[in-house]
Amino acid sequence: MKLDRAEEHFSALQNAVVEYIKVCPSKIHCELDMSTGTWYVFDKLPQPSLTIAVLAGDFIHNLRSSLDHLAGELVRRSGGTPGLDTHFPILKVRPTANAAGTSSPPHVAGGVSDAVLVELDRIQPYQFGDAYEGHPLWILNRLWNTDKHSLLLTGPVWLTNSYVAQDAISGGIRGHLQRWGATGDASEYSFTPDDGAVGVSGNASLQVSFSEGTPYPGRGVMETLSWVNEETRAAVDQLSTL
Repeated sequence: MKLDRAEEHFSALQNAVVEYIKVCPSKIHCELDMSTGTWYVFDKLPQPSLTIAVLAGDFIHNLRSSLDHLAGELVRRSGGTPGLDTHFPILKVRPTANAAGTSSPPHVAGGVSDAVLVELDRIQPYQFGDAYEGHPLWILNRLWNTDKHSLLLTGPVWLTNSYVAQDAISGGIRGHLQRWGATGDASEYSFTPDDGAVGVSGNASLQVSFSEGTPYPGRGVMETLSWVNEETRAAVDQLSTL
């Protein structure tokens, strides 16, 4: 039921993002730095509703708490009694090796089966080494901790781009982005230089992103949460069979 509720929040979040996309401007004046691929936008862009921040937080909370509920259920299956300290471990550092030189998998208070411990070890962020911050469960946990104290978003937008230079051009190229369509999480634009003699064309996607106040600024909200959702559900499905 926690996962079902998370899905309801995710659906509402998607609708809120679509509503934002609908009010994105049809034309944006900008400059494209050909040396770095950076867009400099001169027009004021609409700010995403705070509803998006609230819904993202509600989604993450239900997704994360489903893992703790799962931990309790796995303890019960092993004949134990879950307590207030029973939770689903999400670790960036592998537990210290024992006297025999073996690193024990993450422990769950109340006790779980050896098969569960092996699987918990396999899916831990520390398996990514120094890149643990890119692990989906680590992202989930960090966003969850952040949302307990502040909103995840303050309303920034993120321009991603791809462009084709038909001439050997460097420096800044002024022009405009013209809206031509939309996807479920982005407003799509094509770039046209002010100087028609400049052989440059490009595309850009205007998305709702996480703000500087979150652990992952600049990342598209829907893309990031879709990935976290998929990986969390895969972990639940696998552990539920053990």
